[in-house]
Amino acid sequence: MHTKFMVNNILLSAENISKSFKKIKVLVNIPLDLPQGKITSILGSSGCGKITLLKIIAGVEKASKGKILSPLTLPGKEVAI
Repeated sequence: MHTKFMVNNILLSAENISKSFKKIKVLVNIPLDLPQGKITSILGSSGCGKITLLKIIAGVEKASKGKILSPLTLPGKEVAI
């Protein structure tokens, strides 16, 4: 198990997530740590990539760069947002 999860009680970590659709960069090097037992919000204007980030975390969409780390087994295509 990744040391970050054991030491900092992290449930999920997104490391430098980037996503592009053709030539449009939607997400660029997004870092995110979700601590266990905490409520986290993702805020932003319409079209800024919030749902794209959630789809990547859920395994529904693939990141262009970066990775999602979690001690959990994340669901895949059967997830709906």
